[in-house]
Amino acid sequence: PVGSQLPIRRSMSSETNHNDAVFPSKLAVIGAGSFGSAMVRVLSKAAEEASSSHSLDASEKNGSYAPMVHWYARRESIVQEINGASTRTNQQYFPTTTPFASNVIATSNLLDCVRDARVIVLAMPSTYLP
Repeated sequence: PVGSQLPIRRSMSSETNHNDAVFPSKLAVIGAGSFGSAMVRVLSKAAEEASSSHSLDASEKNGSYAPMVHWYARRESIVQEINGASTRTNQQYFPTTTPFASNVIATSNLLDCVRDARVIVLAMPSTYLP
């Protein structure tokens, strides 16, 4: 499973095996191009698998917990397409009929995207970096 490929952080609980990977509650992806879209697809699936396989911190197992993937896009039109109830796609950069998972939230506010994220994936072309 995809989630087992991501040993993001280790649980520090004494009753938990210290070799078990624990999935973070918030991940952030910066960039809504082809690579960012692919990374969001992989991370959201891994987050769903982690949620269903219970590889979460005890403090995060509250019954309604689901790891979230926050996704930064510069253009508001892409954010609206990704978050849209009827679309949840990014057709310009990632043409597919399969919508992004419900645990994906797009935003055009970079600070909101990365705030409190345990993992941040930079998925933008180097030509756009300062």
